[in-house]
Amino acid sequence: MLSLEKPARGGEFFDREEELKHILEYITRGEHTVVIGLRKVGKTSILFRLIDVLADNYIVFYYYVPETSNMDILFSDIKSNFLTILADSAEPHEVPETIIERYPQISREVLRFVRLESKAHNFKTMLELMDSITKKLDKRFVFILDEFQNIVNIERSLMDYIRQAIWSTHNTVFVFCGSAIRMIEDILTGDSSIQGLRRIKIRPFDFEKAREFMIRLSRKTLGETHIAFLYYITGGMPFHIKAIIKSLNVMPIEKVSWRAIAKVLEEELFQDTGILYNYYNAQEIKLRSKSPLYPEILYQISQGNTRLSQIAAALNREPQDLNHYVRRLREMDIIDENNIINDGLFAIWFKTTWYLTNKMPIIRVRDRYRAFQKRINEIIQTYKTYMGYTVELIIRELVGRFDNRRLSTGEILPRFDVVISNARINDVEIDLLCIRGKNTWVIEIKSGPLTESDIIEFYEKTQKIPHNITKRIIIALHTISSEALEKANGLGIEIWDRQRVRTLLRIFGIPITKPFF
Repeated sequence: MLSLEKPARGGEFFDREEELKHILEYITRGEHTVVIGLRKVGKTSILFRLIDVLADNYIVFYYYVPETSNMDILFSDIKSNFLTILADSAEPHEVPETIIERYPQISREVLRFVRLESKAHNFKTMLELMDSITKKLDKRFVFILDEFQNIVNIERSLMDYIRQAIWSTHNTVFVFCGSAIRMIEDILTGDSSIQGLRRIKIRPFDFEKAREFMIRLSRKTLGETHIAFLYYITGGMPFHIKAIIKSLNVMPIEKVSWRAIAKVLEEELFQDTGILYNYYNAQEIKLRSKSPLYPEILYQISQGNTRLSQIAAALNREPQDLNHYVRRLREMDIIDENNIINDGLFAIWFKTTWYLTNKMPIIRVRDRYRAFQKRINEIIQTYKTYMGYTVELIIRELVGRFDNRRLSTGEILPRFDVVISNARINDVEIDLLCIRGKNTWVIEIKSGPLTESDIIEFYEKTQKIPHNITKRIIIALHTISSEALEKANGLGIEIWDRQRVRTLLRIFGIPITKPFF
């Protein structure tokens, strides 16, 4: 069985120089930092790169906080790891003696450090001793806590002691990192919140960076349509891209085809040797151990049942019975505020592998593979179909799927009676005229840069339309000037950028093609 891939180091590190630069600047200025981002977006790779860069001038301590731990393990791990750094290559049983012999000026602090009891209130003392030890060694100290939100699972008061240590230490720069973004925000804004932290959010690669990453990793010829599809299903997540490209690289082909991609998705998502299969299966097992309702809810969401009422009806439950579980999935950043699974491949895994294993168990292995391939081929074929659609046609279909749902922002997307493309009224041509009763939305699609004059021209066109216009929208798929934003705001015109459109496409289950990247 393949193990999950390790964080990228050395020559494997790709593109995150801008984020790394900001973190280094903060550390140089002695500013504490929190780094947040979804799982497998590349946070730990950045931290490991940071450790390599700082190694010559700082003492750098890195600790990963597991989701399930306890006070004894926390203290024991931090003590042994920190002492090992100070002792360098000494044998484990000789570490304290080696340190004291080598650095007699810190002998008192080291002995206190070793003897500290595993009590929550001693966590502040432990951090202060590490600060004092490194200061006496004339080295600045960087303390990195990865998945630090898990520390509240051990004892919530630890956050208060960390906050106190930040104020009482003067040689230490703290870097906190975590993937449960909403949980982290709650921690940072709670009673024991840590004030003054610099925040950096690590995002998935955009299309151009993901494309460059794929080409750099691939030993096969990748077509542009295949790159676009891989970006769509991976969402630009480096870990996912690397796993798929790695599997493509070992195939006996020179040029990637749709058939090769389908085969690799079978190997990665369906077979128990797949890196992605093991990653998602581990997540599902962890969720199911908390409640069997979690995977059931995620399966329903993967099927397009994103409203709480839809999920409840499918599971034959009352909405109030599921509200807690949906809220927890948001807090864990598995789904977003609109109940969409954040990891697109995880959604595909639920729709295919999890379904075939749990909802439609098939005894014969060959039949299971065929059923999986049928579902994957349907996903690929749907994407290929949408690649042939114009932007206008996709937007028309999107608006045509509006169903009176309320978004997390409070906005309601009405079910229109009719949606007319390229409507011509009083010698004015409108891309989309969306009518519901006596109310009308007017939508213009702009593929080029959006300027102030475009806003004025659109507004003047809408003035000639004899309808009760309740919303004027420009969909901007390119750059938007600050003057255009200001003018649109003044005229009551909404601008939907590509990010907004991508969000809506995901909500309504429409594949995201290259014009929206």
